[in-house]
Amino acid sequence: MLKTPVLELSILPDFMVGFSKTSRPPKYAGTLYPADADALAVQIDAALNTALPQPLTDVKTLLLPYADYAHILTQLATAYRSTESSRYDLIALLAPSSVASNRITISGHGFFDTPLGRLEINDYVRNELCDEDDDFFISEDGLDDAALELHLPILQRAFGVRAPFKLLPLMMGSQTVDLCTEASSGLSEIFHSKKVLLVALCNFSMSGKAQLDDYLRALAAQDHGALLRYTALYGSTLGTGLGNVAVMAKVAHALGAKTFTEFSRVADAATGRLYLSAAFSK
Repeated sequence: MLKTPVLELSILPDFMVGFSKTSRPPKYAGTLYPADADALAVQIDAALNTALPQPLTDVKTLLLPYADYAHILTQLATAYRSTESSRYDLIALLAPSSVASNRITISGHGFFDTPLGRLEINDYVRNELCDEDDDFFISEDGLDDAALELHLPILQRAFGVRAPFKLLPLMMGSQTVDLCTEASSGLSEIFHSKKVLLVALCNFSMSGKAQLDDYLRALAAQDHGALLRYTALYGSTLGTGLGNVAVMAKVAHALGAKTFTEFSRVADAATGRLYLSAAFSK
């Protein structure tokens, strides 16, 4: 049997992982992606090796879908490989939460585990956000949602084998205009001096295709006001994470990343979803 080395991004021995350094175990391994480490690594590596990345420079933010690997792994591989010229100390995932709350939650765990090993959460940045902004809270609300977890194994294979990085898992509750505005401001301020990649997760609806082209024009132009209007008017019909996208575009602009690249759109008639992947780079 093929033996793939298990990736350990944290070298802390188990006895040093104290009560404040608990790990979140994987919950969707074996259902939405393979539970076997060897099979998972082989599947992801095959997608990465056959991907056709865009030659982008200094990618600051990504817009990506979330679903089982059978539907989106090729898209994820292309997008993540398109960041190969960049180096990151921190990767922040901004996902929609099924828990309706007017706040952004950050897990209190010290690590997220996957079949491929352990990802360490950046405790310093987590505390920095929670200390500086009243809209960020340490909480496990929405943590059992699949969106964040699905991206972790491919992050380990796409980035972890190049250089160590730490994770910042963010869950956005009720995607109101006020929360999007405050989140954009807080993340832009904290991320400004860091080597960070912000990944916003959103699935679009095929029933909203009439508005999608206009929406994407506003996104490419980083028209934050228009994106917020779409979030308020079509947040329940056009996509599952329009607020995340508005925050991502605003942060990209603040970080000087103003070049918009759309990688692909994949329509899934069975689920009615439209999976879109894109980036902002310098």
